[in-house]
Amino acid sequence: MKKRNGMMAAGAFAILFTGFPHIWSIYQPYVLSETGWSESMVSICFYLPTLFFVVGNIFGGRIYDKGYGRITLGIGGSVFAGGIILSALTLGIHPMITYMTLGVMQGIGQGMIYAVVLATAQKWFPHKTGFASGVVITANGLCGFILSPISKLLLERGGVRMALISVGFLVFLSAVCAVCFVRQPEAENIETKENQIYAGQQYTSVQMIRTKKFYYLVATMMCGLMPYYLVSPISQTIQIERGILQAVAVGSVMAGSILNAGIRLILPTLADRAGRITCI
Repeated sequence: MKKRNGMMAAGAFAILFTGFPHIWSIYQPYVLSETGWSESMVSICFYLPTLFFVVGNIFGGRIYDKGYGRITLGIGGSVFAGGIILSALTLGIHPMITYMTLGVMQGIGQGMIYAVVLATAQKWFPHKTGFASGVVITANGLCGFILSPISKLLLERGGVRMALISVGFLVFLSAVCAVCFVRQPEAENIETKENQIYAGQQYTSVQMIRTKKFYYLVATMMCGLMPYYLVSPISQTIQIERGILQAVAVGSVMAGSILNAGIRLILPTLADRAGRITCI
């Protein structure tokens, strides 16, 4: 029980920071002021991590499947933290450098961490995979609620460089905790229901992409996420331009994170009983 709780706590702490792109709108005005770049150029710093997050998931998942979970966490955490810290040290030199550090490196590192923690949590709760997934991804959703006020304080007191370096250090700390505590369950710790749950057909990656359901799920995700991708990087800027106080704009980011996190926990847990299609 202690190992499982430690795994979930350390995993949630690491996953928390994979939600960093959710609060990019808070950083964007400060980056605009610091660099003098256009809004569209700075907004790319939001889109690139979400794109390369997928690459990190696939790459990290492959390494994890070979039995190298801790190594994957260590590499992912180092790439993630290194990308954010390097972006602070090189900010303003050239957009491509920032895109590589804050975009590509951050996204790949996040994806590697996310893949390992999510897969490990599900192994600890084979009879409640929805609940296990919900706990892990709730931490991702809570990032905005926890990091928004912290980031706002750091940005006001020390500027964007200090804020990014501080977040990078916290990411590195979370990765160290994950490497120390995220462990695979021993055979005797896995619930006896596991065999019943996985009695059905299991698909390989090639088989999966040949099914219609895969593309239905992809379409559902694409349609659901499109408004988020359009609005998220400029949400604070839009609010301030329309006369909303900055403190209220930051509060809206925090409120959105709470609702996001709550649904991430409730719906997957419900799916364990009601089924995936019903919840969707």
